[in-house]
Amino acid sequence: MSKIGYIFLVLTYLFSPGQIYDSGEDVIRKIIEGIKRTTEEQGTKRGTEEQGTKKKNDQKEKREVREEVIEKNDIEAKSDYEVKSSVAKIYTIKVDGAISPAVASFILDSLDRAMKGKANLVIILLDTPGGLDLAMRDIIRAIESSYVPICVYVWPVGGRAASAGTFIVASAHIAAMSPGTSIGAASPVMMGGEKIDEKLRKKIENDAIAYIRAIAQRHGRNAEALEKTVKEASTFTPEEALKNKIIDVVADSVDDLIKKISGMKVSTTAGEITLNLQKYEIVNLEPNVKHKLLKVISDPNIAYILMTIGIWGIFFELANPGAIFPGVIGAICLVLGLYSLQALPVNWAGLVLILLAIVFFLLEVKLSSSGVLALTGILSMFLGSIMLFDSPEPVFRASYKAIISTTLATALFFIFVAYKALSAQRVKSIVGFEGLIDQIGLTITDFKDGAGKISVGGEIWDAESEDDIKKGDKVKIISHKGMKLIVVKEKDR
Repeated sequence: MSKIGYIFLVLTYLFSPGQIYDSGEDVIRKIIEGIKRTTEEQGTKRGTEEQGTKKKNDQKEKREVREEVIEKNDIEAKSDYEVKSSVAKIYTIKVDGAISPAVASFILDSLDRAMKGKANLVIILLDTPGGLDLAMRDIIRAIESSYVPICVYVWPVGGRAASAGTFIVASAHIAAMSPGTSIGAASPVMMGGEKIDEKLRKKIENDAIAYIRAIAQRHGRNAEALEKTVKEASTFTPEEALKNKIIDVVADSVDDLIKKISGMKVSTTAGEITLNLQKYEIVNLEPNVKHKLLKVISDPNIAYILMTIGIWGIFFELANPGAIFPGVIGAICLVLGLYSLQALPVNWAGLVLILLAIVFFLLEVKLSSSGVLALTGILSMFLGSIMLFDSPEPVFRASYKAIISTTLATALFFIFVAYKALSAQRVKSIVGFEGLIDQIGLTITDFKDGAGKISVGGEIWDAESEDDIKKGDKVKIISHKGMKLIVVKEKDR
């Protein structure tokens, strides 16, 4: 502090309210005390400022150390995925069909394998009519967070990247197409294709537009052109897509693609990476057993049939306790079917109608309504099957052939069960005396006074008859009286 500052502080202290001085010596003593107190306060303030400065310096030093560690990690991450050897490792993932949770799982697991395998490039060979929004977003998030450069290549000739496929191509570090393919028609469609309120439709459309524009801006693509694929359902040929800066390259084959993108610089989460692909080896990633199973049971037709078989098996087990095998198979199929429904766009009203149909079939078996409940069950089963998969995309709906054949098979199954139940009710009881009526027995004694003993079914019974019956004669049981059987002599035939 300057001398003027000290003098100002001393004077402020001396002439502050409440100060009383008795003599000149008292004034001098107060001045010395003021100077001393001011000096001490300034010393304390400087100490506090020094501590604050030291703390700031320590924080700055720690921040710089963290930044150095982060920068070092980024450099290491980047160096891990840049070409270090003379032969680049390129992984390929083939995606053919609708974008579903099963496909998303395959792509995510494959990208993880590629990163662990220190791949230099991943090429996704894409041919899709579109798919589910949630599965598409999972794939895009995986691409955006990948250290490994990813190229999405619309292939082969005649292939397309429609709807959800357009978003996936736009999100790639490198977007490519082969001649004779197309991209676009990315307008969002409501499940079931039903008409919706204009305000809600606009809201959904604006969300999709904002999403694809954000992807385009992140990867330096033409946001206006990509917006048209959503807003106007526009489609582009490879040449048009390249001209409009939707994609980066048009290539005739995978080898031609690699040749054209070699030397290109791409930005990933590991930083900017230069693709050195003069020499390379290709590793084709194939779906494992889990992915194949998921893909199979995610087929709406398979899911529908599994669920139906599951219902049959459970019903048969409940109708015949202890059969075991039908119940086990039914439970497994039902669980697989319900798992598949979770991965598909399901209209639960359709599922309720199918379950209601099963109730009608069960009531038909128990009540025997002369077929009325059975016909109602068939109608409910058919309508529920049509409504079950609520999607405008044919790939996410069960085919009419599967629906009709399964409905008829279910109806025949329960009609057969109902017929057997009625037949069983009409069969004479084989338990007790009712089961002995009309049976043929063999006398083991002569009948005296109309009474004797007979053997029937390995059992010996007391019997009565009005006929003259000798030992060894065959007799027919016609009734019973208490614990005695009433028989007549069986005439020789």
